[in-house]
Amino acid sequence: MNEEPYLNCPICKQIDLVRKARAIYETDFSTTEYTEILPTPPGTNWAPLPVSRQSGGPSFLARRLSPPPKPTLKTETSASAGYVTWLLTAAVGFIILFSSSSASGASPALVCLGLFLVSPIIASIVQKNSVPQNIEQIKKENKDTLERWQRALHRWDQCYYCGRDGVVFIRGESNAVSPEMMPTILYQSTT
Repeated sequence: MNEEPYLNCPICKQIDLVRKARAIYETDFSTTEYTEILPTPPGTNWAPLPVSRQSGGPSFLARRLSPPPKPTLKTETSASAGYVTWLLTAAVGFIILFSSSSASGASPALVCLGLFLVSPIIASIVQKNSVPQNIEQIKKENKDTLERWQRALHRWDQCYYCGRDGVVFIRGESNAVSPEMMPTILYQSTT
């Protein structure tokens, strides 16, 4: 038999119990059979009725060999929403400041409150357009995160599982890890 050596498990050097991780994830399901007792209908003398049911889902191993989850990306609106909130607060501050200063006998507390609420305008001037910079930074972080996940997804598609040793490996690479540690080989750099 002519076996391709790069598909051999790096631990046992065998190929007979090696399966692609994707195939296990997509095809291994476990089902559980159980009996459920249905309640008797109200107003009847019927005996409770046992009913056989089945429930199922991915096997324990299939769940462990699942692909890396798609990351949650930051929204650009969070940076601009904060900025808009600051501007609205400043607008309220201006209203309080001008209404208190125009009234005779202005309360120092109202003037202080107005100045405090106007401070976001001063802060935004000092920061010099930080919102566009934050949005660009969020876009860059999202792009980097998505590219990292796509590389990990590509590596997951190259993973194999050895049923004899219970390890996951990528063909042609010498390291093998348990299914729980699979993210370590998915996210390791391949330069």
